[in-house]
Amino acid sequence: MPESAPPLFRKINQCPKKRVCALEKVESPVSSAPASRAHFIAVCVILVVAGFVRYAALDQYPLPIHQDELSDIYDGYSLATTGADRWGEPWPILFRGMGPGDYHPGLYAYCAAVSIKLFGFSVWAGRLPAAIAGILTVLLVYLVARRLLSPPASLIAVLLVAFSPIQILYSRQAHTGVCMMPLAVILILYLMIRLLESLRSAMTTRPALVWAVACGITVGLSTNAYAAMRLVAPLLAITIVVAVFTSEGLLKNQWKKVAAIVCIFTIATTVGSWPQLYAAMNQPEHFFARSSTTAYSLSNGFAWWAKTLARHLMRELDPKYLFLSFGEYRALSIARLSIAELPFLYVGLFTSIVLAVCKRNIKLALLPVTVVICLLPSMVTRGGPNPMRSSGVWALYPIASAIGIGITAQLAATILTPLGRSLCRQIATVCCCAAIAGIGIFNTHRYLANKPLHGPASQHQLVVVGQSLARADIDEYPRVYVDVKGMFGYLYVAAFSGMPPARFQSAARTGHLRGLGWEEFDTFGRFHFASTNQAIADRRNAKTNENWLIVTSDGSNVQTRELPPLQVAQN
Repeated sequence: MPESAPPLFRKINQCPKKRVCALEKVESPVSSAPASRAHFIAVCVILVVAGFVRYAALDQYPLPIHQDELSDIYDGYSLATTGADRWGEPWPILFRGMGPGDYHPGLYAYCAAVSIKLFGFSVWAGRLPAAIAGILTVLLVYLVARRLLSPPASLIAVLLVAFSPIQILYSRQAHTGVCMMPLAVILILYLMIRLLESLRSAMTTRPALVWAVACGITVGLSTNAYAAMRLVAPLLAITIVVAVFTSEGLLKNQWKKVAAIVCIFTIATTVGSWPQLYAAMNQPEHFFARSSTTAYSLSNGFAWWAKTLARHLMRELDPKYLFLSFGEYRALSIARLSIAELPFLYVGLFTSIVLAVCKRNIKLALLPVTVVICLLPSMVTRGGPNPMRSSGVWALYPIASAIGIGITAQLAATILTPLGRSLCRQIATVCCCAAIAGIGIFNTHRYLANKPLHGPASQHQLVVVGQSLARADIDEYPRVYVDVKGMFGYLYVAAFSGMPPARFQSAARTGHLRGLGWEEFDTFGRFHFASTNQAIADRRNAKTNENWLIVTSDGSNVQTRELPPLQVAQN
């Protein structure tokens, strides 16, 4: 070092160990540092609050129940009581859903089968796995944030996800696409980070192999959660392989370790995804049923795809779509991110990319990469942006927003003295947490006070019709006519009138297919879905002296009345 060099640089070069220690003490939004006891108490309080808003009145908000929820719940009920889905298929890999065009993975149905076996058939029992998945997602967001961020930033991240409007709503709906996919994505990200950390710190490969097995099994099993995960999971698997190849191969030249980790990870992933691989090979028409009707054609050419993906990515990141919509029903969502995250989400995503490149931080690079991967199912299918097909991303945005908030606060504090920076950081963290919690409470109150938001597209009236039939002792009537508007009324009537799955499986039925391969029934067992005029006409033409029952509804109340035998029917 020349004598003309500044004294500061001479000190740093003379004592490199002190430089490292000094840098480790810097508490930045993208560095892990020890947390205080007060920090953990605050996290525990947030987890309790998050659990409360996901469990309280679970069978009332949103109003029971959306058709996709009921499909999985009743299949779970059928599995718990008969060992087969409602169509009679024993222990299926792919569930038939609403018809031959609606085959989908059934992880949620199996989870619902467990809760229904324990607590009986009800909306609450059916939604219980979703609430559990929601609170586990909140916990995992915190665990991921703590491995990437400072304690204040990780506290902000867990608070953001705890009060995330879309995460709260998705944690209260028994739909595999909106509760299982966020949990799967954030769990995979956590295991990826632990795998990379074990490779860096362990003297042997044994801990890394354990994390590789856990990560591979999770990636494989996630393909059974939702159709969109069939695209997301393989891309995440490729990301893991590339990350290991880069960190241990290119940077450290540890090729034997790379080969061992990649090999064991591939085997574990194959084992976890084997049910879906088996279905793809043996039931391809069912496996690709949904994607064939929703995805764009692969033959559109590279230029078309490049323009489409770029345009759709901008659409997915549109501030109006992410932050400024409330009360606009779209794919099981009436709200998305908290306004407290605007514009910090964009700052955080940009910062994570810059720091990952400049500092070669592979762990931090996983965040923006995973965000783009989770957005792809919505980007390559029609009808977007679709928050359900990209539901995994909603567990990632709070971490990116926390990075943005932390970086902004750090930049603002650079003009202060060291003592002032520490005080400013504490005050900023408290104020930010108070703002996030306040906006979350305001959004919750706004939702509860607006009844039309309680059940957008939930078809609650069909639930009421089914419950009315349960009270009417329908076993006395050979025919029951239902004159009620709605989709898949047969499923609502069967579920809430008390029809057991065994009877559902054997019921005689006549029906027709709608668009996208969905099935509607005109008759299902003793139930006939027709207008009142049609019921009266059938009564006149009948050659029997049976009593029939007709159920009508104008949307505000349900009426049941008998159709007694007519004289013309006796001749």
